Amino acid sequence: MLVKGDADAATHHLLCWSSSQTCTDPAALARDMRVLFAQQCDIQSTEGVDLDAVLKGILRLARKHMVCMSECVCLCMFVYV
Repeated sequence: MLVKGDADAATHHLLCWSSSQTCTDPAALARDMRVLFAQQCDIQSTEGVDLDAVLKGILRLARKHMVCMSECVCLCMFVYV
């Protein structure tokens, strides 16, 4: 999804990271993800994509929108970031 710049697919998968999802407004999350992707996921740009900034941005949005993630996903993200 990141490489394709597909914010909607990324949002869908983010919301699937837990079987007991707590995000109260998935549409608002999707809108914020589209903004993030438009700003930071242009693979055609000469600067390229800063994957670190994108992943941190996704985590900030997950926190903002109270997205529940499984402990395995959180551990993997913690190790990366």
